[in-house]
Amino acid sequence: MHFVGIALVAIVLVAMFPRAAGFILLAVAGLIVFFVLNILEARRNRENVLERMSIGVIYSEAECSSAYPIQVTFSNKSTKTVTKYSIDLTAHIAGRSSVVFSQTIQDDKIINPGQVYSSCWRLSGLDQAGTVRGVPPRELQWSYRYGRVDW
Repeated sequence: MHFVGIALVAIVLVAMFPRAAGFILLAVAGLIVFFVLNILEARRNRENVLERMSIGVIYSEAECSSAYPIQVTFSNKSTKTVTKYSIDLTAHIAGRSSVVFSQTIQDDKIINPGQVYSSCWRLSGLDQAGTVRGVPPRELQWSYRYGRVDW
C-alpha cells in the first residue's frame, strides 16, 4: 500500500518538476540498485567462505570422555579467521529421519585460516538414565546444522 502512495507522489513530482524529479528518481533508483547489489555480493561472499569450512561431529568417549562425549572438529579452509561459531548439534535414531535431540553449541575459539580445531562437549537434556528416548547417545546418528560463523 505504501508503494502506491510513493508512486503517486513520484508521478506528481515528475509532472510538476520534470527535470528535477527525474534526477531525484534516477538517483534513488541508483541507490536502490547499489544497495541490492552490495547485499547480494555480501551474501555470495559469505556462502563462498562457508563452503570452505567443514565441521565434523562424532560421539566418541575414546577421543573425549564419558562426561564430554561429543567431539566437534572445525576445519577452516577459508582465507578468513573465524572468531566465533555456533552450530545446532542434532541426533536421530539410525534408520529414522526425525531429530530426537538438539543442542546449540557455541565457541569463541579463534581459528586461523588453514587451522583445524577440535573440542569435546557435554550433552545437556538427557533423561535420568542418560539416554535420549531410551536410546543411549552412542547409538544415535550425530550431525549438525550451521548456526553462525563470525570472522
